[in-house]
Amino acid sequence: MQKNTSLEKLLENNEVLSVSSNSISKFARLKNIGQLIELATGQEIEGINNEKLVNNETVTLARYILRKTTEILGYDAWDIRDREIFPLALKLGEELVETKSIENFVIGAYIQKIAYQVKTIHLRYERLNKHKQILELKKDSTRDHLTGLLNRKSMELYLEDAIANKKRNGENFGVIIIDIDFFKSINDTYGHNTGDIVLEEISALFRRFFREEDKICRWGGEEFLLLMKGGNQINYTRKINSLRKEIEKTLVGLVNEKIKSYGCKCREGKDKHDCHCEDEIIQENVTISSGIAVLEKIDTPFEVVKRADEGLYLAKVSGRNKVIFKEFGENKII
Repeated sequence: MQKNTSLEKLLENNEVLSVSSNSISKFARLKNIGQLIELATGQEIEGINNEKLVNNETVTLARYILRKTTEILGYDAWDIRDREIFPLALKLGEELVETKSIENFVIGAYIQKIAYQVKTIHLRYERLNKHKQILELKKDSTRDHLTGLLNRKSMELYLEDAIANKKRNGENFGVIIIDIDFFKSINDTYGHNTGDIVLEEISALFRRFFREEDKICRWGGEEFLLLMKGGNQINYTRKINSLRKEIEKTLVGLVNEKIKSYGCKCREGKDKHDCHCEDEIIQENVTISSGIAVLEKIDTPFEVVKRADEGLYLAKVSGRNKVIFKEFGENKII
């Protein structure tokens, strides 16, 4: 080692350097990059009894490690506190202590080795995050943004798969269209904010009411399409009739409770009798009408949905708040 040459300058030039075993072994006590940064800045290191841990040599080494890691990774390691992405850079002295190769080593090359390992881990995390983002985007593209249910395009794919399963192994499926009665009147009377809450709350009720293997989508506007796996005509009509009764009994209460939880949105200082927030509270029950069809082997998605839609139409014209099963040449009002 050259005389009168600072440790930092030797490190910068990657020259062979004699570092005391005491200084190197101190690095093995570091647990995370936060502690490394604290050492580099001469702070008291959290979680470690740092008596005699901080000296000129260890501080200089810590600063050099961070600088080299920054150069290799391409961003400021001083700002990085992620303890999962940087596990290798945090135990600098371990390998040197284990190999007894302490007195003379090229520290620059050793730090570069660690930093490249860290970079590999970081890139792996970046790929995982990117994959997660892709999955989120894919999820967004299959869902209705207001209700969180499947969108129409996704349901069309499920219908095609159901028809293929029916032809292949005879598996039963029920196709059900559900429509909120007088929904336009709800929007016109109470406002679109209340209408949106009705859609959100009825969708939440659907998710609680049906199994995970049953697929339900927002087919359009206030209309929903349900694909029920397994079962038969009796099962489908019984289930949808139970749903109809549950909606008539509970939906308005759920909607109004949510509206009230938002608080008054009117201008401060208004007299209470001038407040319009109460106008959004629904005064009458909300009901649904529904049409049901059983998927046949000869069906196309268009044909089975059309049959369910015909059942819905009959439920509407016969007074609403009804469930009608539609099959070839026959209607059953339930």
